[in-house]
Amino acid sequence: MFNSQVHTIILTRLLVDLYKDPYLQSALGFKGGTAAFIFYNLPRFSVDLDFDLLNPAKKELVFERVKSVLEKFGTLTEAVEKRYTLFFLLSYEKGQRNIKVEISKRSNLAEYELKGYLGISMLVMKQDFMAASKLSRQN
Repeated sequence: MFNSQVHTIILTRLLVDLYKDPYLQSALGFKGGTAAFIFYNLPRFSVDLDFDLLNPAKKELVFERVKSVLEKFGTLTEAVEKRYTLFFLLSYEKGQRNIKVEISKRSNLAEYELKGYLGISMLVMKQDFMAASKLSRQN
């Protein structure tokens, strides 16, 4: 049976560990529903982690480092480079939802700001860019 508290704890621990990594902290821009929930008080439960790849030259390094962090939390059922994303699917506990981690390789004009969460600095998409991004995908 799905336990949203456990899921939220795992999401939070994953996020913190990703941004503790010195190579990832400057290469990933946090965005999407989970970022909006944590930093902009969007009242919505989110089940995945979405990022932008901020430095395409670090793509291979980012892929390997993210994979290494995720493997500490369970079984990676998928870790692939797709056309526009680096995609990971983590199974952390039998009977629970998987956690999807997607890192977009598409270039964009979004801006990010440094925000603190649980003592860790994270690059987070600015709220107005996040809203514009959500609206543009609905068309």
